[in-house]
Amino acid sequence: MKTPGLRTLGLPLIAVTFVLGQPVPVTDMVPAGLTNQAHAEEDDNVRRTPAMRQNVHKRFSRIRELADKGKLENAFEVWERMDPANLNSYERAMRWNLAAFLHHQRSDNEAIANAYRKLLEQTDIPLSLEQDTWYSLARVEMVRGSYEAAMEALDEWFALQEDPGANAYALKAQLHYRQENWRQSLDAINRAIEVRHNSGDQVAKNWYLLKRGILYQQEDYEGLASVLEILVREYPQKSYLMQLSSVYGELDRPAEQLAVREAAYEKGYLDKESELVGLAQLMASQDSPYRAAEVLRKGIEGGRIEATRENLERMGDNFLVAKEYDKAIDAFKQAAAKTDNGKLYLRMAQVAADLGDWDEAEQYAARAVERGDFDRLGRAHVVRGLALYHLERFSESLQSLEQARGFEDTRKMATQWHDYVQKEQKRREQLEASATSGIKSS
Repeated sequence: MKTPGLRTLGLPLIAVTFVLGQPVPVTDMVPAGLTNQAHAEEDDNVRRTPAMRQNVHKRFSRIRELADKGKLENAFEVWERMDPANLNSYERAMRWNLAAFLHHQRSDNEAIANAYRKLLEQTDIPLSLEQDTWYSLARVEMVRGSYEAAMEALDEWFALQEDPGANAYALKAQLHYRQENWRQSLDAINRAIEVRHNSGDQVAKNWYLLKRGILYQQEDYEGLASVLEILVREYPQKSYLMQLSSVYGELDRPAEQLAVREAAYEKGYLDKESELVGLAQLMASQDSPYRAAEVLRKGIEGGRIEATRENLERMGDNFLVAKEYDKAIDAFKQAAAKTDNGKLYLRMAQVAADLGDWDEAEQYAARAVERGDFDRLGRAHVVRGLALYHLERFSESLQSLEQARGFEDTRKMATQWHDYVQKEQKRREQLEASATSGIKSS
């Protein structure tokens, strides 16, 4: 039995919010180069840049000190009083970097982005500062939801790199994801995972989650199964097990689907009625009716599955297929108590008849007839007639079979049995008459 498609299930299991956690918040970002503003040019062996003068450095430190004390207005006033005309190119760049830091205290992302762009307009700045700023600008634009601008900034950063790290590829993957560029996003996250693997470090779980989201959008369920297998193995939790089980169902791999769902059950993850009933249905479809019935029984007894007529009948059906007849009848009895019609009493009568327990069969069939109000009432009369025949209550048997002949679906069968019972009754009467006659003549 193939599980319905993931999109039709409406599963929260694979809701498409698979980004790298969330975009990097501005509050986690320090404006580029701020911590080494006085001597950044000394670390740059590619470009020759002017040095920051000591008096300028002191003013920058004063601004930072005011900001750290929560005196932002004062910090901005000091910043405004610094005349760019009296600064060299590197100092002007660092002035805008400091502005980004001040706007960062206000969580003003637009102002931060503008400050970074002003910084990048400056000439003769250290390569490391330019690189850091492009990367920071990409992250700020992503937080703002300006994904095209973020991608442009990140591309500028990549152009300045000889060996981009795994985090940068992950950021590119996230940006492509935001723009629904699924193929490019998948290529980027695969590269991030590869670089991280090659370094010997553990791959971040959020990267696998991003890949999961991309593959879901592409409806690549084979790939989705592969990444979920990794998540289940390295970060075992209920949601990943349930998602993997659903994906196996989509791929028509029921044995693996059941194995994963059972693993979740054994770990105690399945605590909702829908989950437990779903597991039982899956077990039943894979020729495990007894285990299906036991899941339902334990769920009902434990209060996790409501003891409705449907659930009790489902449990009885599974016990019946498993040939646990007494347990099946007990389940049907409980279910029958929750309905006014005789349908389930007919089921019990049929089970008893199959077992040759004609007393029970007759009683259950009589109860089914008494309750009525179901579409196989003629069958109940037939079963009762057969039970009465085996109990050698021929007249009553004929009456039940006569009633069964009033229903179109059982007319032919009831007529055949009626004729047979009638002949058997006459035969028995003749035997008894012969026996009585023999006794008298002797």
